[in-house]
Amino acid sequence: MAKGSAPLACTAAHIDVTSWSQFLLKYVVSPPAVTCAIRGSSQLEHLEHNYMAGRGRIADPAMRKGMEAYWDGKA
Repeated sequence: MAKGSAPLACTAAHIDVTSWSQFLLKYVVSPPAVTCAIRGSSQLEHLEHNYMAGRGRIADPAMRKGMEAYWDGKA
């Protein structure tokens, strides 16, 4: 099973995400040098997940390390 299709652990709620798309997009837009991320959507549900990735906490360097460890299966 691909990581993106595996269930997202409920522990992801502490970084304000409820789906893999939110998790990954939040990671992508969190570095200060990133000012824009263009994400296409053909379904309303996908658009809502993309929108929610920009809500809540933005990942700081420590949170990004935790997200990387989670993705790598080390958390």
